[in-house]
Amino acid sequence: MRIQISLHCCIIKLPVCPGRCGYGTDSNFSCQCNASCERYRDCCSDYAEICKAGATSCKGRCGEKYNSQNKCHCNSKCTKYNNCCSDYTDLCDSKSNHVPPVADPRLTCHTVSHHC
Repeated sequence: MRIQISLHCCIIKLPVCPGRCGYGTDSNFSCQCNASCERYRDCCSDYAEICKAGATSCKGRCGEKYNSQNKCHCNSKCTKYNNCCSDYTDLCDSKSNHVPPVADPRLTCHTVSHHC
C-alpha cells in the first residue's frame, strides 16, 4: 500500500507598505513602496491600494512618520498642523473607540493524506 502525503499551505498576504509609502529603497524588503518601484517593477502587492489610492486615507497608515510627499497625514501631530486625512479620527485617534486590525503573521498549513 502506498500513501501519498501532500502539504497544502495557505499564504496570508501581509500588508508591507503601511508606514513605508514614498520613502527610499528598503533593502530589508524584496518589494518597494515608492514611486521608483513602478519604474523598476518591484512594487509590493499593496502599493497601489495603500500608497497611491490610499494616499488620502489613514487605512494602514496610523502613526506613520511624516512624509512631505503625502497629501494628508495620520500621526499624532497632524491635528496640531491641521493636515490629517479625513478618516484620521475614525481610524487612528486613540480617543475614538476604533481598534485598528492586527495582521496575523502566521501561515496556516495542514497535511492531507491520500491512499493511492
